[in-house]
Amino acid sequence: MARGGPDLLARIFRQPDVARAATAGVCVTVTLIDGMALARSGLEHSVNFRSVMVFGRAEVVEGFEAKTAHLRSLKEHVFPGR
Repeated sequence: MARGGPDLLARIFRQPDVARAATAGVCVTVTLIDGMALARSGLEHSVNFRSVMVFGRAEVVEGFEAKTAHLRSLKEHVFPGR
């Protein structure tokens, strides 16, 4: 997942999932773990985290140039500078 301007970009692999996402609302949840506090007992451990839940509408990206630009954005997010 990556941001492309104001949009959230995600790659969906299966065709039925694309059709379903394009017609229904979607919800994306992201959690970032900042740190873990470990204790002697496993029941006493804690995790410091931030999370967000985003609701919206999905849309299919049409056209080779638009798809290529979005995939480049995703690649740059995962592998910066490559």
